[in-house]
Amino acid sequence: VNGKLSVFKYPADYPFPIILDGKIEKDTLKAIDKDEEWLMKVLKEQNVELKDVFYGFYAKNKTFIITKKDLIK
Repeated sequence: VNGKLSVFKYPADYPFPIILDGKIEKDTLKAIDKDEEWLMKVLKEQNVELKDVFYGFYAKNKTFIITKKDLIK
């Protein structure tokens, strides 16, 4: 956002954004060697729909999902 570039050694503990405001970040999925089918399975296991996700990220071999409802609480 501010024009600065951050470089992280891969694999890193840095969280990789995989969903931003209900939209899949396909380049990120490719970077972590995952696909949309895998992501949809993760969402189904957590009983969450893609359109309801505010932010989803992948870090330390785990997937974290923040829904829009989570922000209201």
